[in-house]
Amino acid sequence: MSRIDNRKDLLLLLLYLPGQTGKLCAPVRGRTRLMKLLFLMEHEINLPKMLDIRNWYEFEPYTFGPFTHEVFEDIEFLQNVGLIGSSTKGPSSIVESEETRRAIDLELQEFGEPQADAEEQDPVVNEEVYALSSKGKAFVEKRLLASLDPSARKAIAAMKTRAGSLTLSSLLKYVYTRFPDFTSRSELNHFRP
Repeated sequence: MSRIDNRKDLLLLLLYLPGQTGKLCAPVRGRTRLMKLLFLMEHEINLPKMLDIRNWYEFEPYTFGPFTHEVFEDIEFLQNVGLIGSSTKGPSSIVESEETRRAIDLELQEFGEPQADAEEQDPVVNEEVYALSSKGKAFVEKRLLASLDPSARKAIAAMKTRAGSLTLSSLLKYVYTRFPDFTSRSELNHFRP
C-alpha cells in the first residue's frame, strides 16, 4: 500500500471512480472538463489539503477560466507510462478546440518557437476522452484505493457525477459563477456573472 501524496494520484483516482453512469473507470470527456474537475477538487472539496498532496496544480485565470499547463504535462506523463489512454470522439466544442490551441501555443513559447498562424492551424480539433488503461486500473486498485480516505473517495465520486452530468457549457457557467476571480482573462464573457 502506498500513500496518496501527489497530484497524479488524484488524477488517476478521478478517472477510476464512478461518474454519472455509476460504473468504475468512467472516462472523462475533454481536456476542458478534466481541467475544471481538477480545479473543483481543490476549490470545492479541498482534497489537496485534506490529503496533503504535494505540488498541487497552480491554476490561474486564463482564456477559458481556471487553467494550468501542468494538467497537460501530467496527462502526457501518465499516457507515456501506460496508465491512461485517450481516444477521440468527433469534433470538440469551440472552447475545447481553443483551449487545445492555447496549450500548444504555450508549449511552443516555452521552447522559444513562434506561435502558429491562424491559417496554419487545423480548424477542427477532435475531443479527447480520457480513461484508465487496464494497467492504470490495476495500479489504482493495488496501490491507491486502500490509502484513500472514504470521505475523500465519496467526495471525488460525487463531484465527478455532478460535474460529469453537466454539459460543458453548463459546467463552465457553474465555474464562472462560483469562482469569478478565475475568469478575469476569459474570452467567454457571456458566462461571467
